[in-house]
Amino acid sequence: WLDLALTRSRQALLDLYFHKAGAATAAVPTILANSKRIRRLVFPQLDSDSGGRENPDMSPYLPLFATYMPALQYLLLSAHSVPETLRAQWNLSVFQFPALRALRLACTSIRWSPEIISKLTCLDIRNCSYDGLTLSCDEFLDVLQCCRSLRELRLLDGFVSSALRHHARSVPADDFSRVPNMPELHTLAVQDKPKIIAWLLSCF
Repeated sequence: WLDLALTRSRQALLDLYFHKAGAATAAVPTILANSKRIRRLVFPQLDSDSGGRENPDMSPYLPLFATYMPALQYLLLSAHSVPETLRAQWNLSVFQFPALRALRLACTSIRWSPEIISKLTCLDIRNCSYDGLTLSCDEFLDVLQCCRSLRELRLLDGFVSSALRHHARSVPADDFSRVPNMPELHTLAVQDKPKIIAWLLSCF
């Protein structure tokens, strides 16, 4: 069906929604061949075909993050459960995804940097581990300060703790020294240690 849709749509932008992990994996070469036409890319949970009982193979999707997709605005890519040692590392780049505005990821290892997330209107991170040098509280907030367009922010399953240096995780809950200016934000969800949640919410 995908080849037929590509033929009939000529050069129109494409919104692709996959409901089966097997079909999504098989479609990756076709997606790569038409990367400049992809506007929305929605994958199912990548372990959905195995009922979450086996570790999904994330490697077929790695080429997506090394490919120029100038029209991509929305990306959803997740898995139900992936051990931290097997999580794929997404080297997201603003140069590869200049139009990206909504990013929903789960069970991956990602960086917390302004280069890609500063232009987002939606960022949803679930069961992800942090990739890179751990940050101080100020450094973590510096990135948020760049996200003036964010309307929805979900940092779930301890992502903030994984990004912070060990001593920073004991930050006092009454530290009001930093208040990120995020005028468009209307949804904020944080799932983490109580002190981390109290600190981050105090910044808003």
